Amino acid sequence: MPEGMGKLKDIRILTDFVLGDQTGSSINELGKLKHLRGRLAISKLKNVVHARDAKDANLKDKVNLKELELIWGENDTIDGDSKHDREVLEQLEPNTNLKHLVTESYKGTRFPEWVGHFSFSNMVSLELQDCKFCISLPPLGQLSSLKSLSISGFSEVVIVGEEFYSNGQASTNPFGSLEILVFEKMARWEEWLCRSDEAFSLLQELRIRDCPKLIKSMPKHLPSLKILKIANCEKLECFLPGTPSICELELVKCDALQLEPLPCGLRKLGIEGSNMNDSILEQML
Repeated sequence: MPEGMGKLKDIRILTDFVLGDQTGSSINELGKLKHLRGRLAISKLKNVVHARDAKDANLKDKVNLKELELIWGENDTIDGDSKHDREVLEQLEPNTNLKHLVTESYKGTRFPEWVGHFSFSNMVSLELQDCKFCISLPPLGQLSSLKSLSISGFSEVVIVGEEFYSNGQASTNPFGSLEILVFEKMARWEEWLCRSDEAFSLLQELRIRDCPKLIKSMPKHLPSLKILKIANCEKLECFLPGTPSICELELVKCDALQLEPLPCGLRKLGIEGSNMNDSILEQML
């Protein structure tokens, strides 16, 4: 974008803000745009030179901003600078009025504290994409209003454990409002721990795709689950969640799954690329 965007001090709608590399707009120009509302996508965050410049964007003061996308873009180096990216993201903390958040191609190994903090009680949708160097997930179970969560491209996460549900600061049931949960493209993910039957009480749709090393454990108590889709998880050998509410089940290349009789209310069944013979299918009916 051209230099001088900060001069448009009264602008209210700016859907896309693309950072220049050496010339063009700097992220601190956003700080002068105090009346932004609705949706804002900030692209090429890899071009932020100093983390303090990100602080000058003053996203925390933009109370009318409801949708925010933070996109780093591909880096010319193999691993980028994970510490720098974390410092930048830490300074880009938005106002707690935010409802929708997307982060893409973030290179940090961990997320700053504000991501998943319970004070973001208005957030209903969250997408974390291509965070290839993150080794753990933030405590997203603390987001009391979160309805849709998509996690994709976390190549270094091995275990999804207690840190996913809470960091000990929130007392409410983890993921108490979540209805849609998606995990995709997690190359090293092996285990999903869920020790609480109170988590995911309203979850209606669960999709897991392209997690080739996922072996065991899934939430066993999903009373509201209606749609379950699992694809390309060849080593997953646990039992599917047992719930009578499932009406759509899709399994693709999941030979190791242990199957129980299908619920009577099932309306749609899809099985592809599996070695299930007729006798196994008969046991499911």
